[in-house]
Amino acid sequence: IAVIRRGTRNGTKYLMGERREQPGRLVFIGGGIELGDDTIEKAALREAKEEVNVECKKEKYLGSKISKGTRLHFTLCKHIKGNVTPNPRELTWARYMTPREILVAQINGKIKGNMYRPVFEHIFNDYYVGEHMN
Repeated sequence: IAVIRRGTRNGTKYLMGERREQPGRLVFIGGGIELGDDTIEKAALREAKEEVNVECKKEKYLGSKISKGTRLHFTLCKHIKGNVTPNPRELTWARYMTPREILVAQINGKIKGNMYRPVFEHIFNDYYVGEHMN
């Protein structure tokens, strides 16, 4: 799963979207590893291009989590170029959200379960250690 970010440390936003088959549920961009994907990170970069038409650069691996019997891998990526254009076969919409918006969405039940725990640990650690704690 590609955790796509844009901006500087003090203004970082993360790309989230709504899956077509799951109205009202917010997700980070991603899918499965396919034949030809040499690494987990390359799969994340390919999914970013396929699902939202953006090119990214891998920054770091955030970790993995087992959800419903499937191991999910999370890769932090920086948006390099391309306008966010959701693939209508995959997503209803996609947009960049602040850590605060993501937290509110999670509290309101729009982000289900704790499958994104490694991602939230990164996002909220940066958010609280950054300008919001000074």
